[in-house]
Amino acid sequence: MSNGNLTDVKTILNDETKMLDLLAAMIDAFAKGYAPCKADDDDFELNNLNCWAKELRGYSKVDKEYAGLSSAALKSALQEEIDVLQTCLDSITSRSAAAQYWKTNIEENIYYTKETLKRVK
Repeated sequence: MSNGNLTDVKTILNDETKMLDLLAAMIDAFAKGYAPCKADDDDFELNNLNCWAKELRGYSKVDKEYAGLSSAALKSALQEEIDVLQTCLDSITSRSAAAQYWKTNIEENIYYTKETLKRVK
């Protein structure tokens, strides 16, 4: 399949990085205003918010790494990501609402990673 008319993968990765970094900064700004209600309150809520920002920064870090790879290395990295996601998907055997959410989430990630792979020139 020719990928001449598809959006270039580097554009996709760079745009996604900008979005992820912006979202992480928004979480940081939101969390900055957090203060426990009482002195003996734990920091679970703040740490939970920080965990979301950390997750988004992790995606951004991978995207930045991918954007700097050669085409051959990027194809290999994306295929490895697809394989990892497929292994995760295959391991979900429950029919619970949480399992169904994660199955859908991972299936969508596999689809978009495959579509990204098609755009590597």
